[in-house]
Amino acid sequence: MSPEGRMNGARVVPAVFGRSATPAGPEYLGALARELKQRCSPAELMSMFRRFGTDDGFVDGILRAAALQAMTKSCGDGLRLGTGISVRHPETFEIGAGVCFGEGVVIH
Repeated sequence: MSPEGRMNGARVVPAVFGRSATPAGPEYLGALARELKQRCSPAELMSMFRRFGTDDGFVDGILRAAALQAMTKSCGDGLRLGTGISVRHPETFEIGAGVCFGEGVVIH
């Protein structure tokens, strides 16, 4: 890469969002997700995820994130979820730290 930020004639723009610090979620979110995973069936967790999936309020967001974390194989801190997200086979997901899924995303 040249000093002007060019590679083979194309301009290379460095990442900005990916370099920001991962925001920590509420400390109780992991404990809530573990409790839900122990007490609820996969069908109940999916129902909860859908029930709290349409509103953008604080409580809905927390419960949506806890339900998704409980359904996944693993999930890092700082998960941010928009509304209207659809998931298929969440038990196979391994989600890293600081991941953000926007509105209307379908994940499978």
